[in-house]
Amino acid sequence: MYPRQGLSAGVLVALTIAMTGAGAAEAAPNRRELQARQEFAAGRYAAALEMFAQLYAETLHPTYLRNIGRCHQELGDPDKAIASFRQYLAKAKDVKPSERQEVEGFIRDMEELKRKREEASAPKPPPRPVSLAARDPGPPPPDVVTRPPQPAPEPTPVYGRWWFWAIVGGAVVAGSAALWASGALGGKNAKCPSGVSCQ
Repeated sequence: MYPRQGLSAGVLVALTIAMTGAGAAEAAPNRRELQARQEFAAGRYAAALEMFAQLYAETLHPTYLRNIGRCHQELGDPDKAIASFRQYLAKAKDVKPSERQEVEGFIRDMEELKRKREEASAPKPPPRPVSLAARDPGPPPPDVVTRPPQPAPEPTPVYGRWWFWAIVGGAVVAGSAALWASGALGGKNAKCPSGVSCQ
């Protein structure tokens, strides 16, 4: 009976070691997965990507493909992100419809980013040739030339106005007529100088 107890004790020790080893193997990925998640949350996407890739290589669990796709998405690599997301959707068996819709949204976002980058990097058509007249229009036509503002004209003095000379002329005519009527200029009542016969 003693040897049987020894055998049982040996089996028990072996089982304990195996269980401890299995527990350690399970605990190790959990710690590394937690660390990968921390790297992702801190914005260190390249480090998180490396850890998620190692975890996927060891376990082949499709969830890591989704995490790898998210890292590539944050690193701005649409091709690799799209490939990882599509692999995840193909390999994961228990994807909920809401999660599938979310991942398909990630794929659409990455395809849009890829399209925008391709448009931005596409060669632009050369500019149309421009005629010499359009390049150098030359001076503007004379009627468009801007002239500096002219100073306001100074007021014309009174003797420069037409009505002033009309009044002066009228006064001269009236004065001459008055003098003629009074005889000072040879009117009827004018006296003849001596020795001259006036009629």
